[in-house]
Amino acid sequence: MLSVRRSVSAFVLVAVGVALVAAATLLLASGRPRVPDRLAYAAVVVQSPEAGAPADSFAPTRPWSAARAAELTSRLTEVPGVTAVVPDRTFYAQALVDGRPPPTDGQREDAHQGHGWSSTRLGGFRLTAGQPPRQAGEVVVDRALGLPPGGPVTLLTAAGPQSYTVTGLVDAPGVYVADEVAAALAPGVRAIGLLIAPDADAEDVAAAARGVVGGDGRALTADGRGALEPRGDARTRWIGMQVLTATAALAGFVTVFVVASAFAFTVAQRRRELGLLRAVGATGRQVRRMVYVEALVVGVTAGLAGLLVGAGLAPVLDRLLVDAGFQPATFRVRYEPWPVAVSLAAGPVIALLAVWSASRRAARVRPLEALRAAAVEQRPIGRLRSPPGHCSSRWGPPSASVPRPPTTPAAPPRSPSTR
Repeated sequence: MLSVRRSVSAFVLVAVGVALVAAATLLLASGRPRVPDRLAYAAVVVQSPEAGAPADSFAPTRPWSAARAAELTSRLTEVPGVTAVVPDRTFYAQALVDGRPPPTDGQREDAHQGHGWSSTRLGGFRLTAGQPPRQAGEVVVDRALGLPPGGPVTLLTAAGPQSYTVTGLVDAPGVYVADEVAAALAPGVRAIGLLIAPDADAEDVAAAARGVVGGDGRALTADGRGALEPRGDARTRWIGMQVLTATAALAGFVTVFVVASAFAFTVAQRRRELGLLRAVGATGRQVRRMVYVEALVVGVTAGLAGLLVGAGLAPVLDRLLVDAGFQPATFRVRYEPWPVAVSLAAGPVIALLAVWSASRRAARVRPLEALRAAAVEQRPIGRLRSPPGHCSSRWGPPSASVPRPPTTPAAPPRSPSTR
């Protein structure tokens, strides 16, 4: 089996690769469209029809006219299980603090939206101070702006800057005016929220609502209400999803090749050991199976460690993605089962794919490799064991004090006359 020293490099590489895959998949799972907070309490939301621009999936829907919205509101009230029907009128509105817009760093897009006061029922918002707006010139603002109740504020709308009086504060982005003022600023309606009874089924109510609107809209429930998020947030989220998908694919692809190199190096270091196994009768299939088992053990343990690291790294990366503009300000990490399952499976899969080539090379090692690769350690003779006058160097010649064997003198040349 792999020694700790030999397996630590493969373990670290697999763990790093799984950590990147785990973080990317967790962020991918969290990148689905988010249900706007202002519609969180509406079990069913009826959305206006598409604007007829299939080439642009982020184009806003076509709003209903005031008359059509009033008609649909009246008919939806009669749907069984519906307790309240609230048209959500949305318009551009930005509050000026000390005569200038508030800082926009990390600010949500719906912070620049205005709604009628009745829309707070769809999000379950409550006043934290003051009272709701009841007439023109009154407004409720986000308490994060730091404006006191009773003070003046200037709102920038499509009609231009207008002076309002702050009557209350809510713990939610955006501004809220009286319903009559919202109807004048946003005569068209793109969403109608339905509040249902506790014992009513949302899907049954949605099916009845689809029968009411027909082809002039669609009824959304559960996560499908995420289609109502601001268009700018949807576009930013789509860009971030492409970046995360490419990151996850690249992390897995590169990790396979890097870990393959680590396993190939390990097998090369063990050629003598593998040759000995072949010499005592191990078959190529048995050697290959042994290498696969070692890779599986490393992959499972490293996958678990990488999952823990990736899960802890994901909340840090989500803030970086928001700051870099790859995700909207509402983006939050959500821990779901499928990224965990994918990350746990990624460790063994990466290790087995990486060791495939190395296992084939290990199975081809011949028994003679054990003898051919045998390395007898050569050390110099110690000073205590070396005879006097011998050099203790490994490669040095014998000392000059060692007597040489006598040389035999050459025979004298014979005289030519002697025969």
